Amino acid sequence: MTNLSDTSAAARPPLAERLAQSADGVLEQIAREYGVSTFEVVRALPAEHRAIVAGARFEEIMQALTTWGEVLFIVHTPNIVLECAGKPGLLNDAVQHAGLDAMIIVMGYCVTPDMFFQPPAIRQEVTLRFAKMYTHADFADTVAALASSNFEPRAMVTRTISLDAVPAEFERLRTDRSDCKVMIAPQAGSS
Repeated sequence: MTNLSDTSAAARPPLAERLAQSADGVLEQIAREYGVSTFEVVRALPAEHRAIVAGARFEEIMQALTTWGEVLFIVHTPNIVLECAGKPGLLNDAVQHAGLDAMIIVMGYCVTPDMFFQPPAIRQEVTLRFAKMYTHADFADTVAALASSNFEPRAMVTRTISLDAVPAEFERLRTDRSDCKVMIAPQAGSS
């Protein structure tokens, strides 16, 4: 009996060739299809579709981002899609990026009515979760707790990694849920 995944893998073009023909798609999904990390998919993208820089430039790049205007930020994992922009149509977009039995966490605040087409979400058994909006009192309480010396937030950080280690860490966290918080230290350089 022929293994279906072996047959489909043999019929697939090499990764770089596939991406040269069309760079469209969810990078994480392409990585799963090819059995490689998301970063390997990024490396295989045509040069005009990617930029790979040293982790030491993190602060410089984050500062430059503040001048770009509005940026759409979507995070893909097999089970979670974060929607952070709050624009009409993004719930439907999030469903398109979600896998079977995925959770969509809505953190963006859309101030206009948004139409939502339910059938794809029902077929994929998607769960929608809306993040709580925080008040000024919530922030004041947090600052007071941090200033009190009775609270040590570093206790939640179970690992610290360099910016260069982020792609591999995302891959590891898909299956290993042992860490509470993983801190990214951009100044740490290459790992």
